[in-house]
Amino acid sequence: MGVQMGHKETAYPIVAGIFEILAGIIGLGFGGLTIVGAGAASTIPYVDVAGIIMVCGAILVVFGLISLLGGIFALQRKNYGMALVGAIFALFCGFLIFGILALIFVILAKDEFH
Repeated sequence: MGVQMGHKETAYPIVAGIFEILAGIIGLGFGGLTIVGAGAASTIPYVDVAGIIMVCGAILVVFGLISLLGGIFALQRKNYGMALVGAIFALFCGFLIFGILALIFVILAKDEFH
């Protein structure tokens, strides 16, 4: 339906979406654990990096959410730009290979998005 004439649908957007969602879940998990760990580290006397670690964890959570959103768009074959942004953010979510694969599959499936 959304595929142009002469192009067949492939599984590329589905695979890309799955990798983006997996990367997003990993990013959310690592980000949450980082925030919790920073909260625990804040109780240690003479250690003043807890705030910086919490900000890093929060950034990782945001990256994970963007990756999840991009994965949802990729699964739906909607909004190529957001699927691509999600794949790029998936690169920074803690498990690089998922981000690389998501990026490759989103680029390969560019013509399948509407």
